[in-house]
Amino acid sequence: MLAAPVSTGPMDESLGVAAVDFSGRAAAVVNTQVRTRLVGDLQSELVDDFFEGFARGARANIHRKVLYGRSSHHKIEALFKAFARALRLACSRDKQLARMLPSTKGLL
Repeated sequence: MLAAPVSTGPMDESLGVAAVDFSGRAAAVVNTQVRTRLVGDLQSELVDDFFEGFARGARANIHRKVLYGRSSHHKIEALFKAFARALRLACSRDKQLARMLPSTKGLL
């Protein structure tokens, strides 16, 4: 992949950003800016656990960040929305990039 697909996820007053790269190396970086222990019935720490588990299982680099927002619920929802869009982009084929080098690994 030339670059990790990056996507934004707006949710009301919050904005999340996510990038996904199926590189074969697992890494999960998160900045949720959620300071509450519970968001509804959800323990907010489980959001990080979900993405870390996904990264390990998929052997992918996943980066997510909330840029701004007021509601913890909206921040988490914005992250999942951005992640879903980035995941869709990372799994789709781009005909315009068909002749381009898919990776620089081992060449630099």
